[in-house]
Amino acid sequence: HQIKDARILFPKSNIALDTLPQSLRSMGAEVDEVVTYNTAVPNHDNVEEIRRMLADKKIDVVTFFSPSSAVNFTEIFGTENLAYAVIAVIGPTTAETAEQVGLSVSISSLKATAEGLAEAIEKFYTEK
Repeated sequence: HQIKDARILFPKSNIALDTLPQSLRSMGAEVDEVVTYNTAVPNHDNVEEIRRMLADKKIDVVTFFSPSSAVNFTEIFGTENLAYAVIAVIGPTTAETAEQVGLSVSISSLKATAEGLAEAIEKFYTEK
């Protein structure tokens, strides 16, 4: 199989980076980008409950699966009650954004998958 002249469908969020589509295009592929979901700050009823849990240090690990989740989380909850918690992220892009918004990342998975992050969390706790 060759990537040159391949036609690739790239479903994405409204704020997705274009790094992969551009890279594929540079290799000769035709990439159709389609926004299939929007990333937005949620309006949840349990915000105050989570805020209390953070203030009372009842959450051990906070995980982030995307840069936008770190940004949105800190917009809602701030960072002041997170110094005690372990921050775990799904990969280097999310780690970079999390650090930029004031989080101290303790765990970053090597594989950008849910399984990779679970393994990284397990490794963190077994090596303590």
